[in-house]
Amino acid sequence: MNQELINVLACPEKHHPLELKSETVISCPTCNRDFQVKNGIPVLLSDEELTIHEKWWELSESPLVDELFMRGIDPHEQPIRCRIRDEAKAVGNFVLDVGCATCIDYPLYREAGLFYVGVDLTYKLLLGALKHASDVPVVQGDGKKLPFKNGSFDSVYCKDMLVHLPPEVYKRVLGEMWRVTKKVLMIGFFGHKVDEAKECEYKIAEPKPDVGYNYPHYWSYYTKDAILDVLNKLSGFNGLKTEQVKFESYPDSADYRSFYIAKKSY
Repeated sequence: MNQELINVLACPEKHHPLELKSETVISCPTCNRDFQVKNGIPVLLSDEELTIHEKWWELSESPLVDELFMRGIDPHEQPIRCRIRDEAKAVGNFVLDVGCATCIDYPLYREAGLFYVGVDLTYKLLLGALKHASDVPVVQGDGKKLPFKNGSFDSVYCKDMLVHLPPEVYKRVLGEMWRVTKKVLMIGFFGHKVDEAKECEYKIAEPKPDVGYNYPHYWSYYTKDAILDVLNKLSGFNGLKTEQVKFESYPDSADYRSFYIAKKSY
């Protein structure tokens, strides 16, 4: 396993440093707990039971949620992904992608010479990431209890991930992303109206067994004010910048994403 990855890993409960015991076991010397390493993927989940909405990605039998998930996308063709990469490059070498899925952004960071780590709750998507890039450092972890040391990354980002979180969870995930970033937290959001919306929206997509979606999952939209309300309560918050960035680079594309950059005092 990559030594740089081991250096940033931490027990998901108390954030104690971890040690590689063998090719298949990584341990926390402080709490004497062992974690499994499966196919090169550290499985660093806490004892907290996952909800059915969180298990949806792993349990879905749809071919849309497998090793080819999002693989039709060229990240170079999406300005929002390149914009996040550029901001990460400007602040330092270590970057964390929360909700990375199959790590389609990894080539952007590898080409830029940055140390990229992807973390996701869904093991089968991480396996897909390794099938497409065997050298990508990935970790199975819960955004509510990220298995990384405090301030271990120069920048931390998520793209189109908060939309899948229910209202009682997104605040915890933002807080955890803030804990593990040293300088910048970035959020790429569905739609260009999020910045204008006055109220958050929460809805559950119903199961569609005909396409393999046998379990419900969330589609939530959080306003700028809602995100600010969370960040304002976090230590070291030093302002939020908002941009509108085109999603596709095609000339006739009218689809935009809201891009939030939260600065941290350090």
